[in-house]
Amino acid sequence: PDSVLVYRLDDDVATSQAKINALYAENGGTKPGNHGHWSERRAALLFHPGEYKSIEVPVGYYTQVLGLGAVPASTSFTHGRGVYSEGTSTDPLVGALNTFWRGAENLQINVSHAWTKQFKGALWAVSQAAPLRRVAIIGNLRLSPVPSGYSSGGFMADVTVSGRVDPGSQQQFLVRNCEIKGGWQGGVWNQVFVGSLGGPQALCTHVAEQRGAPALQVKATPVIAEKPFISFESGRYKLNIPVTQRDTIGVSWSTKVQTVDFEHVYVTQPSTDRAREINAALDAGLDVVVSPGVYHLEAPLVMRRSGQVLLGLGIATLVATRGTAAILVPGGLHGCRVAGLMLQAGPHTSRTLLHVEGGGTPGTVVASEPTFLHDVFVRVGGTECSGVSA
Repeated sequence: PDSVLVYRLDDDVATSQAKINALYAENGGTKPGNHGHWSERRAALLFHPGEYKSIEVPVGYYTQVLGLGAVPASTSFTHGRGVYSEGTSTDPLVGALNTFWRGAENLQINVSHAWTKQFKGALWAVSQAAPLRRVAIIGNLRLSPVPSGYSSGGFMADVTVSGRVDPGSQQQFLVRNCEIKGGWQGGVWNQVFVGSLGGPQALCTHVAEQRGAPALQVKATPVIAEKPFISFESGRYKLNIPVTQRDTIGVSWSTKVQTVDFEHVYVTQPSTDRAREINAALDAGLDVVVSPGVYHLEAPLVMRRSGQVLLGLGIATLVATRGTAAILVPGGLHGCRVAGLMLQAGPHTSRTLLHVEGGGTPGTVVASEPTFLHDVFVRVGGTECSGVSA
């Protein structure tokens, strides 16, 4: 579908950059502030493996940038500002407080752009629902607007940073299974590090005499399966499903993955597919990749087998229009993955938008292979002005 933009090293640079800029002009920027906040445009930018020496990628609302390599270093951005997210307002009292609904995954950013006299490196100034996953940062990383501005909350997982992380004004941030070589310097209130290396010393109070911001350290991640991702290898697209691990520290890039050829994956068409078409694919036992778009569902999407994957791209949005859930994972299934989706209430009250039924008892196969939810965002009210509830 045209909501998936695919780039290769041999593409014309000027044409590629113009398309990227046009998308950002529609769904990003600060003039006006929070531009694209209520856009219905959804987009995923997929980059084939290689080093992109002449392209930079600003990431706006409802936009996801994905590398297609087997590991992050396979798809590297070395030009200008690289892949980056700025705050959505020039007013420092707003800054990145509304910088939601975007993401970057499975790529490497190797830039030394001088954002200020004090900071050079990569910029990912965001608040909630803007994950950074499976990314290698060569150099420094800043998590709040430049030169200044508020930011409130964020998440990164499976990330390495060879330099330092500057959280700036971040009020809270969750860092899971990351490796930070140059240290974490600053922050405001609630910073949580799980299974990560290089974070600050644990500090549970905010006392002027104590140096540093409050931070919680959990040594290892008790149980995790990283988010599924797409790669392009030997001329074929593949869906990679990382296996479940326990008590992990650091990134997972060398972890075993289950690989599914796209011959066995159904890719949705946002212009035509609704619940009936997508459920037909799930009923057939296929994994499903939900292309960027807004889907008005007349019924919930129902997972049908253990280990099945429902993976959204480009903040694909599922709107429950008839008072049902948007997604149902029936009891008795195990090892399912639901990822990369926004669930949105419709005009009729839904008691739940995501329903994962229980099943099994401790010690059974269900407990050893749990279902995982990755980057699933839920909201009541989108472009509709009224009449929505859940």
